[in-house]
Order: sequence, then structure tokens, then C-alpha cells
Amino acid sequence: MPLILGVCPRSGLVQLTHTFPPEELMPRVPWLTVFEPEGHLDALADMLATLPGLSTEDWVAGYSSKDDSLLRRLGERGFPRQWRLDPALDLGISNPCAFVETFQVPFVNGAATNAIARAGKPKLFLIRHVLEHSYDLLAFLRAARNVVHPDGYIIFEVPDCTRALENLDYTTLWEEHSVYFTPATLQISLTLAGLELVHFDVVPHPFENCMVAICRIGAPPEASVKCFNADSELKRARRFASEFEKVTANFNAHLEQYRSQGIKMALFGAGHLAVAFTSLHRTADFFDFVVDDNPHKTGRHLAGSGLPISPSSDLLRENVNLCLLALNPEHEEKIISKNAALCQNKISFGSVFPSSSLYLFT
Repeated sequence: MPLILGVCPRSGLVQLTHTFPPEELMPRVPWLTVFEPEGHLDALADMLATLPGLSTEDWVAGYSSKDDSLLRRLGERGFPRQWRLDPALDLGISNPCAFVETFQVPFVNGAATNAIARAGKPKLFLIRHVLEHSYDLLAFLRAARNVVHPDGYIIFEVPDCTRALENLDYTTLWEEHSVYFTPATLQISLTLAGLELVHFDVVPHPFENCMVAICRIGAPPEASVKCFNADSELKRARRFASEFEKVTANFNAHLEQYRSQGIKMALFGAGHLAVAFTSLHRTADFFDFVVDDNPHKTGRHLAGSGLPISPSSDLLRENVNLCLLALNPEHEEKIISKNAALCQNKISFGSVFPSSSLYLFT
């Protein structure tokens, strides 16, 4: 199935026009890890603990294991009555590898009533870094409304894709994210689902900002929807689409120039960002291998390209001259520092991300 990007003419929300079957996205191995930003969670927990109408006797709930760290912080602030959706008990999912790509189907179909019957409706329902995976966004938001107490709050946290869209960073696209929010498109989506924004914040991060929305079940959204203007969102989305081939040609021209100079290249990071860079921009042939020190990944091959995955010790042994970083830019300096001694300063490092100071393709 091709990965095709579209945009909603009403809201300006960038999204995949066709989603992939959850069973195809489900991890095949149990060792894959997910890391979401957490530096802001102490301040967020402080804010949530003081929300009007919220008592330490109320239930607090989480959607997935992504909410565990925030649930723990709320427990430390005097909220001991907690539950989280149990994949087996509440959603009927027994495969231990299944995650948010699979949870959404039974959740939208009302399976969370099992948890509600067991523990009651929560006054606080946490849903961190899940909404961007939704196949039916409004149906998911309505299902979340049905879980929370009528006087309660729903907390959504999602990545802010504004910077990626403006910087023409196409590595932000991958099959597990069906929607790509900006502050405006997140807020109008919540409004269309009948949710009232109590608090909205954009938490800055070097690579990708994080948006936090605290919502309550709100009034009919007609007035807010009528005054919403999607023109700037549509303009950004259309530019993102129209510049793709130009950016791809630029990548290939630079890499071809390096290769013609006899520069041997490797890519660092065997995750979805590297997959996007090599697959979408057709750059795999320029690299000898992909570096990743995760022992579960070394000895395997990068999806979509067949590039072998090797440990960082192979950089020097294979006489690599240029290593392009294709992992979260927040870790770039750490990776370079860690490998400086190993490489004996014989290897140059660059980045594939326009937001990085090490970007080589301007």
C-alpha cells in the first residue's frame, strides 16, 4: 500500500489518505522501545493536581503505558486511585507486542466500558502521544469523551509538526502516524469533537515541540468552527507537498557529489527516521551500512533498503569518511562525543534534519 499524504480542506489537518492495517504495524518483536519527552511532566503534574473540581478521592486513568510516568507523578501528589486500560482485560488484546496501533480499534468500539465498570469513570483521563495514531480521529475523541466523568478532564499530548512542515523535513512522515498536528489543527479537531479547551501549551524541544491540551466536555462547537480559517494551514501543507521532489533532488545531488569525491558514507540510527530518509528520498544506495549499537538491531537490515546494520565500531574499521546522523537530533552531540575517541577524529559527522545545526544539505 502506498503512503499518500492529504490535507483536510475544512481544518487544514495534514493526514494520510489511507491508513495501514493495525496487524501490519504491530511490532513483531518485544524489544522495540518508545521514548516520549518527559522533561515537562513534573510541571504538568503540578498543574493537573490543582485543576478546579478535582479531588484526591477521584479516579485518575491512563490510556496506555505511555501514561505511566505521569500517573506515577500524580500518585506522588496525592492521587492514589488510578487505573490504566489493560490490553487483555479491557480491550480483548492478548498479543504482548500489540500497542497503540492496535488498541484504538476496540477503544473506539467502546471496549473501555470494561475498565469503567471495574473502577468507575475517571475525573482525569490521560492520553499521551496516541492521538496522532488515530485512524478515525473524531471517533477516537468521542470515545475518550465517553470514558471520562462528565465533570472531568481529558489530557492530550501530541507532537507539534509545524517545524517539520515548515522546514520541509519529510522524515516526519511514517506509516504509524496517520495525522500531523499543528497548534491550530489540534485545537479545531478538539472543538469539532465537542471538547472545550481549558489549557493549551506548546512545550519547546530541540527537534519536535510537544503540545499539551487539557479539555473538558464542552458546548456545541458551531461558533468556534465558523470563525476558523484554515488558509494558513492549507498554504503550509501545499508547500510541503510541492517541494518534495526538489528536496529529494537536492539530497541526491549532494550525496552524489560526496561519492564522486571518494567519500565513503554510513548512516547512523536504524529507526523510522532513517527508514523515511532512505525510502522517501531514495538515498539508500549512497550508504555502505547503517550504524546502531542496539544489540537487537546489529546484524539485521534496515527496512525498505536492505542496508546492513552494524555497530559503531565498524565506522573506523570500514574506513568511513562521513557519517550522517538519522536519529533524534536531541541526541546528536552525545553520539558525536561518544564516538569521537573511537573514530580518532578521522570521521566527519553531519545530519539529515533541517532543524539541526549539523545539517549538510542547505
